[in-house]
Amino acid sequence: QNYSGQNSPGYSLHHSAGWMFSRMLGVGIGGGMEIFNVDSGEPVTYPVFAEMRGYLQAKNVTPFFVLGGGWAFTGKNSQSPWGQIENWSGGWHAKAQIGYRLGNHFTLFGGLNFQKKVRNWQSNWGGEWGKDRMLHKRLELGIGVIL
Repeated sequence: QNYSGQNSPGYSLHHSAGWMFSRMLGVGIGGGMEIFNVDSGEPVTYPVFAEMRGYLQAKNVTPFFVLGGGWAFTGKNSQSPWGQIENWSGGWHAKAQIGYRLGNHFTLFGGLNFQKKVRNWQSNWGGEWGKDRMLHKRLELGIGVIL
């Protein structure tokens, strides 16, 4: 959902690297780029996170889980389509995913992604200003490539 409560599609690209200690426990760090609410002028977000993952069976086709968290930075501030000057700042970022590993190189997954953001705005017509604190709640459906 966007900050006005309407459903809005978005896109993300994440990369993570780490070490598998066992089939059930791997840890790593990652980063990415997220573009949500494309039509609203909201800036690109850049999450940096740590994650933990595990595979439930010792097979090439197996269910897996991912838990992660970190901080998400925002990109360039923007002029909104409603004539406001906006100053965005990021906040904490958390995700939980479940999915299937398909062979040695592909995954299909779904999950939830939460992100805290703050938008400071000021109107160009009359000096009005405000601060909006948001918690974005996103449903993710995706594919992954394992290298």
